[in-house]
Amino acid sequence: MTSLLTRFFRHYKNKPYKYLGVARHSETLEELALYESLYDNQLGRIWVRPKDMFFESIELDGKSRPRFEQVRFDLVEKTQIDDGDWDGLAEVYQEGFQNELSRSKVSGRLTEAKNPSVLFLYDQGKLVAFKVGYAKDTTTYYSWIGAVRKDYRGLGLATELMKAQHDWCKKQGYTKIQTKSRNQFAEMLRLNIKFGFEITDVVHEANGKSKIIMEKTLTT
Repeated sequence: MTSLLTRFFRHYKNKPYKYLGVARHSETLEELALYESLYDNQLGRIWVRPKDMFFESIELDGKSRPRFEQVRFDLVEKTQIDDGDWDGLAEVYQEGFQNELSRSKVSGRLTEAKNPSVLFLYDQGKLVAFKVGYAKDTTTYYSWIGAVRKDYRGLGLATELMKAQHDWCKKQGYTKIQTKSRNQFAEMLRLNIKFGFEITDVVHEANGKSKIIMEKTLTT
């Protein structure tokens, strides 16, 4: 298990925020922390406070703790999906694709697949993101499905999962990775292109929809 740090911070009152970076006061040049609320806050979405105050510790119930604590996500690598993971996996998939996950389809595919890999990201034991893949042949790995919970998007979790999958593939000796997507998943397409994927084919289906085939050469 590996711990990952992102821009996700949790306020001591247990409210989630995304740290956006540092801004400066136009007159005093004071460094200010810029951050975004990741919950329904009627007072506003973007916030700012002195940088030192954002990162300082406070005393709460006689103990010192960060005012905003950076959240560590646990990355777990598996070769199959355990019984205890299915409910969380189905929830994340539903949020990502607005569609129910077929347990029989996924388990059947992974049982038949060569060298399957399942990457999970947890926040304090809660499954928040996943990525599943398997080998197409001895040189090409297929990145099949993956999703991130709605409340955890924009934190770089999909990026971290992609990096982890690509690193794993290179260690396994694969030289190419393939994935498929659709126009409706624009964020996924942009992320793939950002990380060097190229469109190699477009499959037009009988229902009028198109499936976009993308590939990337893995460099050492």
